[in-house]
Amino acid sequence: MKDYGNDFTNWSGNFAVNTAAKPVRKLSGALQGLLTFGQFKWFTDAQHAERLSFASELVWFLIDNGNTNENIEFILMAIDAVMNGGSVDVDDRIINLLTGRANCVYEKLESANGSLFKETIGAFIDDPQYNLGIIIGECSTSDTGCTNGDLVESINQVTIIIEDTTQPSLELAATILHEGIHAEIFRYVSRFENNIDPNNRSKLLQLYQFYKGLTNNKNYDGSPVSDAQHVYMAENYVAKIADAIRELDGNKYSREYYMWYGWEGLEEYDFKNRLTPNLETQYNNYQNIVNANTSFNCN
Repeated sequence: MKDYGNDFTNWSGNFAVNTAAKPVRKLSGALQGLLTFGQFKWFTDAQHAERLSFASELVWFLIDNGNTNENIEFILMAIDAVMNGGSVDVDDRIINLLTGRANCVYEKLESANGSLFKETIGAFIDDPQYNLGIIIGECSTSDTGCTNGDLVESINQVTIIIEDTTQPSLELAATILHEGIHAEIFRYVSRFENNIDPNNRSKLLQLYQFYKGLTNNKNYDGSPVSDAQHVYMAENYVAKIADAIRELDGNKYSREYYMWYGWEGLEEYDFKNRLTPNLETQYNNYQNIVNANTSFNCN
């Protein structure tokens, strides 16, 4: 975090004096007066020892990145997250509202910083235009987890929702990675629509176009975005998830023992028929062995 001192410009373009004593007022100005009464009350409550340093960090973020509507919306969400006991990496634009076991698993994934984590959730860290939220909540299409990309076009926000926090720790890690892939696809497609080079994921964009084209077919009752993402993931990410979970487990067994962590949730999109009934049974049995013997635990 930057040193919050006298060399801080106010919003009229002049250098302010003694700004270190006035971070909350400066934050309110930077947010164009959009702080709610509850947020302002939190920042002025001396019981919250971190409030002034947090306010100054947010002000510097807006100075460095501009107080655009998207950045202001992110800061307001970040404030709400901290007020509700969550954590925020302001520079990386990640809001983490996970608690308990889910947060323990996420922190282990973050600490390990494996290749799949860097490729998915890490993509938000490397792309300052997009914000990522990770919360515990309910999903309408799954009882384990889901990803909401409804706000990606309006405020560049994608939110991962973890519903089942009681599943075994490695399965919870696989769920977070699975949803992280969804989040990264939302970010990527949004980037493409804003004229990025699509060459390395032409198949993904073809799938989007194909499934969106089915919406006028009365016999199609699926979700085009979800279907396109899941087909692409089944073709490209099953082994990557398996390898990521194997690494978290200390590479105790061969890759086959971890394949169901990758397939789970994608099995119905196996249009290349790689997952036979016998393999599915075998992979499930292997996963039970791994879960029973792993030292990767968050209890």
